Amino acid sequence: MAHWKSEDNAQSLVRIFNEVRLCCRCENVRRDGAARRISCSKSDLFVVMEAPSSSHVWRSGVQCFDPFGQLGTTGKNLEKFLNSIGYTVYPEIEIRLDDDHLIRCAKPLKPAYISDMVMCWPGYESTKEQKGNRSPTEQECRTCFGMGFLQREIEIIRPKVVLVVGKKAQGIFRKLELQTTIFQGMGYFDIPHPSGANGANWYPFIRDVDRVNSIRKALSTQQGDEPELTSTAR
Repeated sequence: MAHWKSEDNAQSLVRIFNEVRLCCRCENVRRDGAARRISCSKSDLFVVMEAPSSSHVWRSGVQCFDPFGQLGTTGKNLEKFLNSIGYTVYPEIEIRLDDDHLIRCAKPLKPAYISDMVMCWPGYESTKEQKGNRSPTEQECRTCFGMGFLQREIEIIRPKVVLVVGKKAQGIFRKLELQTTIFQGMGYFDIPHPSGANGANWYPFIRDVDRVNSIRKALSTQQGDEPELTSTAR
């Protein structure tokens, strides 16, 4: 698939994220927790996570880093897998964060573009047992998809392969039948969530040579070929 010019992509992504920050459809999300600045604007690999996290840097394409430029367990696990197929969570350009912390550039590996099922941070979920990032509701997912933000991101990036991470995102995608709409002509793969708590599903996945090779093969498809829609979720 031919990419648009990177600078054109960046301008188009800026317009999307400006619209996200002006969106008022969902009452219980933090619009200031949406991606702010562009750090990755082209990739053959598009990764869809669930939603931004409070502890991550909110930037287009690199939602895995903390404010010190470090990766947590989820980011490290995802990075190790992406490295095995020639990609990385690190961006195409070096990023200077607050207090002069740096996120280095991806070279020599190729940067994956990382986005979210819901564009805004859902906020905290507080119970007597725990306090953590709240998962978006099904209605919030449907509302965000209805605004077309993710679809337009995919149209701008024009990846060869889309990886949808985790059961929550995958279940919503199936309900909305997105595999047969916005992902036409792309390799579509469901993969387990790489969090440390999901090791029982994640580690067998990365050791499954056939499943990993199927993703690698789809990424190597030449321009003009159309990989089949494929689910590798378990």
